[in-house]
Amino acid sequence: MLDVNKLDNLIDKGTYYISACIACRIDNSSDKTGNHLIIYKNTGKYGCAVNNSTEHKKRIFQLAGIQGGQVPQEPVKSNPSIKECQIYDESCLIKLLPKWDLLLERGISKDTLREFKIGFCQAKTLRLRYAAPVYNLKNQLHGFWGRRYKDTPETEKYPKYLYIGRKSKFLWPSHLNRDIIKGKEIYLVESPLCVLKAWTFGYKNLLCLFGVSLSPTVLNYLVSLNPSKIFVSTNNEVDNNSIGNNAAIEIKAKLNKFFSDEKVIIKLPVETKDICDMNEEQLKVFFG
Repeated sequence: MLDVNKLDNLIDKGTYYISACIACRIDNSSDKTGNHLIIYKNTGKYGCAVNNSTEHKKRIFQLAGIQGGQVPQEPVKSNPSIKECQIYDESCLIKLLPKWDLLLERGISKDTLREFKIGFCQAKTLRLRYAAPVYNLKNQLHGFWGRRYKDTPETEKYPKYLYIGRKSKFLWPSHLNRDIIKGKEIYLVESPLCVLKAWTFGYKNLLCLFGVSLSPTVLNYLVSLNPSKIFVSTNNEVDNNSIGNNAAIEIKAKLNKFFSDEKVIIKLPVETKDICDMNEEQLKVFFG
């Protein structure tokens, strides 16, 4: 039996459900229509309309199966008509300028900024922000994140981060570290700057949450990577209503539906609010 709460794009057809095949989506990024999987309510039997092999069926159960056949709760129906992400041409990156002064002041190296193709944007949505491209698992450019250039009383009335593309689909920086993190330890951090600071000093086993929640895209990706450990490293901000601290507890609870308790560890910064504020020695201790 499958836990329908772990499936995307679920539609109730009366005597059966149809949904996206979790194995197709995670293993080869297929089933874009979200209707490969059929689950019969009365018997609990299921099958993928595209790949009904025994191995594929075992993979589906590995990702969404219920040991012992407990009856799952009724899920919330999802929207069956979700638009695909837009793909952008690489030529647009030419417009990003190597104006990096404030990022360099934060201890992020020029080599890291070049590797991530980060630049200063002068026009349109991300105007007067640092911007970086975001790639999907096919290495297609499907979005951008942008951080405001300065943090001043005047600029703080504007959002610190803005996004182009569907942030809920972002897996950053998977285009650079997917081979590094597969089957190994992974740190989940709140902001892109935390990734960039750690990367500068050689710590590359990170994924960015772009906030304080765990998206289904990141969750599915983690399941496919089968990491040895997952460290939830959101910000330690007891002076700000403990937003990051409370988020870490919620994220761990979600991950524990798929990973054992000892595999998911809350590890928050101690001497600083976040990883971006750490110096080289503090980073060494934190990731050591």
